[in-house]
Amino acid sequence: MSSKDGTAHLTLSSMIGLMIGSADSKEHLLDTVEQVIAESGVRSLSLRAVARRAGVSHAAPGHHFGDKEGMLAAFAQRGFGILGRMMTESTTSAGDSPASRFIEDGKTYVRFAMEHRPYFDVMFRSDLDKTGHPNLDEAAVSSFDGLRRGVSEMQAAGVLADADSEMLTLYFWAMAHGLASLWADNQIQTVFGQADPEKMIDAVLSLGVNQSD
Repeated sequence: MSSKDGTAHLTLSSMIGLMIGSADSKEHLLDTVEQVIAESGVRSLSLRAVARRAGVSHAAPGHHFGDKEGMLAAFAQRGFGILGRMMTESTTSAGDSPASRFIEDGKTYVRFAMEHRPYFDVMFRSDLDKTGHPNLDEAAVSSFDGLRRGVSEMQAAGVLADADSEMLTLYFWAMAHGLASLWADNQIQTVFGQADPEKMIDAVLSLGVNQSD
């Protein structure tokens, strides 16, 4: 739409269309980040490589993310969102027992690492400064609300000792994250053979709950 002097003006519908298109473009770029990391690893990732693979201009990733760290931060934020949703779904379907829900959360954490390896590799990178990306920092903290809640519920039910809940949360996170990392890197399979991952993870996490009783 143009004014009498020839100046172009965007209608409201045009502006909404541009915003939707911009959001779609950002999501498409994040999908492409996942593909590049899955195929070549994080080290091969660059703004230009993602733009080329996504079939967009070289300026597009910079427009959305600023730089490579910004792109990784947005990708990690998306990963924490996926993890949080998976854990919410697993808790809902696990029944009324606090211990059962908690163990299912742990199994879901390991499953996330195996099914979404590119996200797992980026979310916990030591060189990704979450404090410099407030949205990422908030997403990371929020994704562990379920773990904290599970510890509190088990303490209230007498399944866990009346110890420092934050230290118990750290204990179980370390256990689940260690299992996830070892399994994703094929270390457990190498040492223990091709065991059923669900059964082994269930047994280890159940042992951890019992030991803390």
